Amino acid sequence: MYQAVLVDDESYIIEDLLTAIDWSGYNIEISFSTTSPLEALEYIRTHAVHLLITDVSMPQMSGIELIKAAKDINPLLTAIVLSAYNNFEYVRSAMRNGAENYLLKPLDPNDLTESISQFANNMQEREKISRSFGASILTFRSNFAEQWVKNLLSPNELSERATLLGINVDSDNYTVVIFNSPSSDSLKMSEFYDMLLSSLVGNCMSTIYFESPQRLVCILSMVGQVRDIKKLVIEEAEQKSSLLDFPLFISVGTTVGFYTNVPESYAVAHTMLYLTYSQLPYFLYHQNLYGISKCLDDQFSPLNSSAVFQLDDYLLAARRIFTAASTSESAYHVCLLMLPYLLRKLTKDIIELPMRYPSITTMIAALPKKGLQQKQYLDFSLNFIQECSNAILLSQNEFPFVDAVIKAVHDFSDKDISLKTLAIKLNMSPSYLGNMFKKQTGYYFNDYLAEARLNYAAHLIESSDLKMKDIVDQVGFSSQTYFNRSFKRYFNVSPVAYRRNKKISSLTS
Repeated sequence: MYQAVLVDDESYIIEDLLTAIDWSGYNIEISFSTTSPLEALEYIRTHAVHLLITDVSMPQMSGIELIKAAKDINPLLTAIVLSAYNNFEYVRSAMRNGAENYLLKPLDPNDLTESISQFANNMQEREKISRSFGASILTFRSNFAEQWVKNLLSPNELSERATLLGINVDSDNYTVVIFNSPSSDSLKMSEFYDMLLSSLVGNCMSTIYFESPQRLVCILSMVGQVRDIKKLVIEEAEQKSSLLDFPLFISVGTTVGFYTNVPESYAVAHTMLYLTYSQLPYFLYHQNLYGISKCLDDQFSPLNSSAVFQLDDYLLAARRIFTAASTSESAYHVCLLMLPYLLRKLTKDIIELPMRYPSITTMIAALPKKGLQQKQYLDFSLNFIQECSNAILLSQNEFPFVDAVIKAVHDFSDKDISLKTLAIKLNMSPSYLGNMFKKQTGYYFNDYLAEARLNYAAHLIESSDLKMKDIVDQVGFSSQTYFNRSFKRYFNVSPVAYRRNKKISSLTS
């Protein structure tokens, strides 16, 4: 488990932190808590610590001084600052000295949950990156890029941090491009990064981070006379990949016109990364695919929100969509864009596909090429759905206790559900249950719980006339403000707008 240290000169704050969230649900253990920053520093000096949460204003040593000293001991330490003062100078000083986030007192458990979720989800990949590329890649600039594409910062926070780091967010175009390799050769990925960076200088602005040793994420914006940034990047990347004899898949998201819309481009690019295991060298999203994407989302999102994979429902939905496809080309794109909905039921990250689901990976490698008959794309898609169903059933039989956790989550009758309470019922340790849950589903328990609640809330918003506050209470969110923020981040629309759009859609269909 990841080890965390809590420091605050007020003992009751530490007590509140200890019980504020389900730490074990994120595979975190509070290994040391103290009111003395000097004691905390000595503990960090002699123990392996991954996370430091500290107050800013303390008598012996300020939190900023503590972070700086702790980072000198362990440069990879993640630090979160707590303060009763919403002071920009405090924020800037904390960030310059290595803090990854800044939370205000009185502490909102929901804000803490978001910060800890981000830490837990990034920790494993960052450890891989550290082993492959060294500590220098784990800079705040890299962290900022990751927070930007994953929509983890408010517009004000994003603008302020970009200004501090000298990153331009005033462009009128942004495109997220993800370079993903099936190879685990991190040295060649590092060489590719160096070569790509040199070719981008002067042609476009770029903010880049390693999401894993096998994956490079770039936020690009064209400058000067360069008008086709997508073509430029694909050509340059293919050339560098060929020179290095390094297999690489390039996924290009939509081009958006404002910095706050960058997560939309990232979501599209990330969704199509499964094509890494196909014969396609790249995927380029264009606006003509929007109608197909909307149709697929209407058909498959309700099915994906269910804990149980209903094979017949998926097969029927696929047949409906292919019936509506009027040309061979549209059927081809339906096939490409449909598969991610199925893969989400298997894993959260396609890096795991070859090891966990080799038969699925083999099918992706045999993806039908463009220009075939519509029936060939339909047949492939139906067979793919069947194979995914077989894989899901096999996983559930192999890990019945994880299936029990999933069923408990989707029951929604227990608003206080946690990994600890479920572990007690299943007679096992929370850490063991959490590790197995992550291994099978690709999710940390708390993230899975939050996503399930959001999907259930969306179902209630669409299918009932319940007031928003009643829906918030029924699905188990602690506050309406946190629910609204989480819902908009997940669905890219507010709960009220979601209900209005669904009503309009039902009237026009």
